[in-house]
Amino acid sequence: MVKKYVEREIISREFPKNLEERLEAILSSVNTEYKSVTLGFLLEDNWKTSNDIRNAAESYVNPVTNIIPGDTSFKAYCTFTFIPIGAVAEERIRGRNPISYYYKLTEDGEKYGKPIAQFSLRTAVDKNLSMYNIFGFTASHGKTRSPFNTAKILFELEKEDNLRRVDLANECGLVDMAVSQHLLRLKNIGFVNYDSISGEESGWSKYEWIKGKNPENIKPVCKLPTLTKRVANKMKELEISDCHELAEVLDYKHPGDISRILSGLEKQGFLKKVKFKGRKFKVGKKESEASITEKGKEFVYEFLEPVSQALGDDFDGINKEIEIFDDPFTTSDYISRGFSLYEEVCPAYKRKSKEDNESRILQILKNQKLRKKEIDEALGKNVAIYLRELIERGEIKKEREGNAVYYYLA
Repeated sequence: MVKKYVEREIISREFPKNLEERLEAILSSVNTEYKSVTLGFLLEDNWKTSNDIRNAAESYVNPVTNIIPGDTSFKAYCTFTFIPIGAVAEERIRGRNPISYYYKLTEDGEKYGKPIAQFSLRTAVDKNLSMYNIFGFTASHGKTRSPFNTAKILFELEKEDNLRRVDLANECGLVDMAVSQHLLRLKNIGFVNYDSISGEESGWSKYEWIKGKNPENIKPVCKLPTLTKRVANKMKELEISDCHELAEVLDYKHPGDISRILSGLEKQGFLKKVKFKGRKFKVGKKESEASITEKGKEFVYEFLEPVSQALGDDFDGINKEIEIFDDPFTTSDYISRGFSLYEEVCPAYKRKSKEDNESRILQILKNQKLRKKEIDEALGKNVAIYLRELIERGEIKKEREGNAVYYYLA
């Protein structure tokens, strides 16, 4: 009898000792709800394959209601995020084809990663705001990762109000453009107030949305109806902005198009140009002013500071907050809602295909009749357009019972 040679290899890193390095590591591990759930609920102190981790996720949420990542996503979270910071260990078993990979929490992952990830999920769901909206990608052009850079900017603004972009760049050790990107993202979610102007940009104009105007009444500008509507809606939300800022916020590569739309909306009476009285903007230099809002301060006090304290071994600020997860029903509810938050902003899911949404509706209607409101709640969106097309194709039907209209499979 021939014995098979089997080799086992354990890969484990050391959790950072320095508090600042710990904060950078942990924020990159909770910048999405998928990561927070994986680290906070799906990994344990016993070995699991990526398939085991996915099955654990499926035990918490309904795959019809939520999108559950595939095995490779959970493997990537472990390989590229949790293992490098020392929160998760990996076991590789060779001698089989292919190599088998297993994952489990390290002692530091159990002590720091798990409770902070649970706290992150609770914060995101309670605020109805995905951590991805706040921290964005982990990738960064600088030496430190993007989520940590965002936190540094918020901490600086909380200490001293009305800082210029260049001041923040110097204090945080970041390049000017990186600071600008973080400030635009934070402004978009109401965490900071941020105005900027550049003497280098010819034809620059800043506009203000006129209160009381309804963006539904706009007329398309430059034969760009979709972009016109996006610009108008974002201007109403931001109140004051310019073509360069809007191009970044809307992820649109041609600020010139947006500039022409802003001019057109001004002519239609929806915008007015802003005059900066008494503001010091030096020609030839990008000048700006940023300040933290009450909403931003709340996030610093209620999330960033308790996380920092926990990484310094003071868990009082988060332990009481995560006691709710002792209840399995509450845990499932938070995980499902957390997944939904991230699905709405995840670049891979934001543009879910029409076919995918229709397929999910058909799954939901299997063996039951539901009202539109109930289907809206199940998918987390308005499904009117999908219901109409499914009826036209004869895949579903609707009938009235009293004052209610119900939909069911044909």
